[in-house]
Amino acid sequence: MNHTHPYFPGPPRPKSATEAKARNSLRYCKAQGCTEHRQGLDAFCPVHQSVYRKYGHPHAHPIKAAQYTRYRKEVAAVFEVNQSHPGYAAALDYLTRWMHGAAAAEDSFKGAPEIARLVRHGVSPRDLLVEVCAFWCFLQDNPRALPDKRSEDFGLSRAVMHLAPRPRRFTREAVAKGTTGYPLRPKFSALDSLGAWLRSVLASFLVNVAEAVATKETRAAETLAQLRAPLVSPTAVYLNDAAAKHSSPSTALPFTTTPAP
Repeated sequence: MNHTHPYFPGPPRPKSATEAKARNSLRYCKAQGCTEHRQGLDAFCPVHQSVYRKYGHPHAHPIKAAQYTRYRKEVAAVFEVNQSHPGYAAALDYLTRWMHGAAAAEDSFKGAPEIARLVRHGVSPRDLLVEVCAFWCFLQDNPRALPDKRSEDFGLSRAVMHLAPRPRRFTREAVAKGTTGYPLRPKFSALDSLGAWLRSVLASFLVNVAEAVATKETRAAETLAQLRAPLVSPTAVYLNDAAAKHSSPSTALPFTTTPAP
């Protein structure tokens, strides 16, 4: 049905924001499987809207740093033996200038205050690069960890932001009780921009690092399989030699050349 046709003009446009919110609140949440109603002008119900603003998708969830600790160690090892690699040097140089620019002008781009905070806490460009690559390698091995590309970018933003402690807000009650207050949440604009920018700028380098880590893991697995291959016992050798002496060469028992199933 063509709503632009004069006979089918469609529903009239809301005359005010209040009317638009009232009309939108009659619609169901956009999140799959949710039967709750929307709130305000949001596309989701309050619960899914909160998750969406934190993780970039109404059904996403946080990826904890402990989940990709192994990849962090593997990436650091790859960097250690490739310090003169031109791609590694170029990535570090770019991130160094980017981080210094954010520290010098916190309004230079979306998320600059978050990067400036990392600089103030002593996070180096190498630390940031290791974290980004480790998170990327985790995503390559766990493609279903997050529902879509945007939630992956949000996860990458959060991984970088958590390299330093979050700023905290101290209420009067917290000061009176001597507590540590509560951490401030990162802005939606920062979450929505930092991870996507890092992915686009470091795309080729991330693929290269992921391949290097995967190759190292494959070689390690092959070596481990060789070390776990069963050894031939002296008794088996003795029995094999004895059988060879008392029988024809065609019936002699051969040595084991492949691991037993």
